[in-house]
Amino acid sequence: MKCNDHTPCDAYLNTVRSGGGTSAAIGLRQGLPVFTYAFGAVAHMTGGYYHINSFDDVKTSIKNWENPVFRERERSVAINRADEIFDSEKVMREIIETMTKSPHFY
Repeated sequence: MKCNDHTPCDAYLNTVRSGGGTSAAIGLRQGLPVFTYAFGAVAHMTGGYYHINSFDDVKTSIKNWENPVFRERERSVAINRADEIFDSEKVMREIIETMTKSPHFY
């Protein structure tokens, strides 16, 4: 994922909005931490690990970013989450299970 045509990103920051799930999934696949408030498509994609309450949470991560061990751990968390959301067989099983348990499914 590129911030612009020339500079790679270090992180993905989702501001208050709806949508963005696909771009967040791509960011995770590339090992980027995806910071988001706990609602919407991006929040669903991150699975909760990168949910923020304020920009102070992001500032804490930025402070730790100089540490290569921290960066590698964050990259690993992002890629592992991407592996989960790109596992189409697992996702389909979960969808079918949710539908069959729903009182709205006939």
